[in-house]
Amino acid sequence: MKNNRINWRIIVPALLLIAGTFLCINFRTLKMVWFMDSQTRSTESRFFMEPDTAYDLKKLKLSPAERNFAEGYFRGRDLAWHKNMYETHPEDKIFLAAYIDALSREPEGKDSELHPLLDKFRKLDPENAFPDFEEFLLVSNKALEAKWMSDDGQTQKLVYTIRDRALLEKSVLLFDRGLRKSFYDSCSSSLPDRLIRLLHLKDDPFGYLQRNVIAWGVSLSYLNRLREMVRHLLFYAETLHGEGKEAECWAILHSGPRLLRLLLKQDQGYLIEILVFYGLNRLYLEYAEKVGDREAAALYRQGEDFIQQYRKQKPEDRNIIQHGGIWSNMMIPGAAMQNPIPVWELTPERMINYLVIDELALAGFCVGVLLLWCLHAAIALCKRGEPVTFNLKSRLRIIGFGMLLPLAVFLLYTHVDFLSGREFYLRMNLDRLLLGIGLLLFSWIPLSGIIRNETRGKPFASYTRSMLLPLALLLFLTGAVLRPLLDYKIINYWKGDTLFRFTCTFDNEFRHSEYATAAENRAHDYLSAKLKMFMQGHSDAFSPGKETGK
Repeated sequence: MKNNRINWRIIVPALLLIAGTFLCINFRTLKMVWFMDSQTRSTESRFFMEPDTAYDLKKLKLSPAERNFAEGYFRGRDLAWHKNMYETHPEDKIFLAAYIDALSREPEGKDSELHPLLDKFRKLDPENAFPDFEEFLLVSNKALEAKWMSDDGQTQKLVYTIRDRALLEKSVLLFDRGLRKSFYDSCSSSLPDRLIRLLHLKDDPFGYLQRNVIAWGVSLSYLNRLREMVRHLLFYAETLHGEGKEAECWAILHSGPRLLRLLLKQDQGYLIEILVFYGLNRLYLEYAEKVGDREAAALYRQGEDFIQQYRKQKPEDRNIIQHGGIWSNMMIPGAAMQNPIPVWELTPERMINYLVIDELALAGFCVGVLLLWCLHAAIALCKRGEPVTFNLKSRLRIIGFGMLLPLAVFLLYTHVDFLSGREFYLRMNLDRLLLGIGLLLFSWIPLSGIIRNETRGKPFASYTRSMLLPLALLLFLTGAVLRPLLDYKIINYWKGDTLFRFTCTFDNEFRHSEYATAAENRAHDYLSAKLKMFMQGHSDAFSPGKETGK
């Protein structure tokens, strides 16, 4: 009977301890931290190789075709996978565009495959200039030979020579045909959009990170091809100028506004894309100045002067450094800093950082109490000693001063910015951050001291047995109070965020740029509107085919 009583004195606290453990540990938070850490430690996301771990892919009810799509995307989207996706969905322009993009990134020798695919794309999306511009480059690459040469032995520049004049003229006609289309859409962001819809990711900070890792895998190689297309086109204009064919040269040099308006009409929403478009404007300016076309140079000078001034006016990111969080310090590029981000807009993300650390500290506290409890239980089983029966006054002291007071001190400390310094970026506040973590991790010490005092004069085993139930109760009580509070505050701050969550929608309707930040979106929209303004009011008659009479 006595042994049974001793066992129950261990079993009951053990059950309470198990319940307290599940109350204390937020496994989703642990997974998010592990997920984020893995992204910063690997040059290529290991989660693209471990989708079941990062995205619970096996738990999702997906059709075989959907699972093949998701698993292939995470494995790295090689050429064979793109081909399989297209052949499985031959009427889907998104898979077709992705396959075209993948083939275009391959070494030479894929032209014979690309031409019929581009014709197929025209049938699926006849008003899209994408296949015309892609075919322009296929043809012009055969017409031109490019070499890197140096005049002074140091500065390298790309020099073109014409191999086939007829092919070069044909490529200009393809460019002209593309300019007559209604819009340009590379569909590059549509593939990650489709996967994100499929995964039904949660509306919380972890869901945001999962979305971003998928979106970061978007292919932007179409931007390089657009740059190369414009270089080839402007080289041809320079050639025409050298031959005295000023009208034809003029037509090409003045095609920039029409091209840029076409590209801006349905862009993918990325800030880098708008910056590349300004780079195209700069190419037009350089060639216009090279051939002495003052009218064209004045046209493109507006955009170039503006973007140079924009870059010079970048404000100090003092607010981000002092009051931001981990994401805002990592994810907001300098080009997005048109204006300083206000402190109030940085607050939700910064506070989420602190609250996540609180949840990690709570998990650490749980592990510490578990180890401490196991140590006391082992001593209690090995050594003789009866637990002390506490009177009401002692019980109140144990609960009040040993459990509730340390919890209250921690809550007071973390909720008063003057004490905890949580108005500052956590890396600027490490000393007070560590103090707060310590208050939680070692909050069992007052309890231990009180019970040690209550068992004074008793065998040490009596103290260890007397600690089992209070330790378990401390864990249970701390988890029951802190974990729901921390979870609530994280979600509350997340729903009030306008810098990160603002860019995401969770009803399966997506804006292409939603994986960025509000600062990037604002910069994108501002730069896009300015470039459109510079390109407005110029005649759409600037068409090479029309001017050359081709």
